[in-house]
Amino acid sequence: MSILMRVIVSILLVLSILALVLGIQIYNQRQEIKGRTQLLENGVIKIAGNLETIVSSNFTDKNLPTYALKVEDLKHYYKLDSMGKIVCEIDGTKVAKGSNTLDDILQQTIGFSAIQLSRLNDTRDELKRTQEELAKTQNDLRQMTTERDVATNRIAELTATLAERDRTIEEQKTKIAELTEEKDRLSQKIDEQTAQIGKLKDEKQDMETKMVADKRHIKELEKKIDEMMHPENMPKGIQGQVMVINSNYNFVVVDIPPGSRLYKGVELIVQREAIFVGKIRITDVKPDENFAVGDIMTDLLQVPVQVGDFIFN
Repeated sequence: MSILMRVIVSILLVLSILALVLGIQIYNQRQEIKGRTQLLENGVIKIAGNLETIVSSNFTDKNLPTYALKVEDLKHYYKLDSMGKIVCEIDGTKVAKGSNTLDDILQQTIGFSAIQLSRLNDTRDELKRTQEELAKTQNDLRQMTTERDVATNRIAELTATLAERDRTIEEQKTKIAELTEEKDRLSQKIDEQTAQIGKLKDEKQDMETKMVADKRHIKELEKKIDEMMHPENMPKGIQGQVMVINSNYNFVVVDIPPGSRLYKGVELIVQREAIFVGKIRITDVKPDENFAVGDIMTDLLQVPVQVGDFIFN
């Protein structure tokens, strides 16, 4: 009996040890499954957060509404009724599909992901067309760039030609300015020489006039000298008439006719009709003004001189 009990106890002990080992393994697997389940739930929630729930025709629209899931939405594997109890089929099988079940959530997620994939494919098609248009645009741009480079080179050539012409023009302008300055200087010199010539002409004319006057004066002086040297050559008769008498200084002013040959120092007789008045000595002659001045010779004065008395030689 004791042997049997020992065998039974040993068997129970072995079974207990096996059960403990199995429980430890099951617990470890449960923790692993729980960890994986949580990881999957978080992954599904994050994936759903990247799925857009609205389809937009504009591929450039951003920040569209996304599928917002919570951890609680993923906890219901079986369908629940309004009382929160699991719904079963007639045969007692638990219903795992339907609204608010994990299958429903996953199906919605799959649907949104399909829409997202469709939109992604459409975007890829649009991107392809855009790339083709971009390639064409780049090709056109390269061609335009080539044409631009050719035009730029041509512009550079024209600019260089224009600069050369501008430089030539500036040189011509400088030369023209120098020639203009030289012309102005020569014109000024010509004007100065012309003015000098005019001045010289005027001086020449003045000199000629003065020479004529000097010749005439010389002739007059020669004539006067001749008359002084030869008083007998002076014409006889009336030489003038007394106009003014200055008794204080004893001189008279005599009106003489044009061409008078009176000269300074000659003595003339003063007569009133048939009366001998006296004599005067000529002290100054102004032939251009037709008068002469003479001192009264008081030692020969017979009667006072009067205006109107005649002067004789």
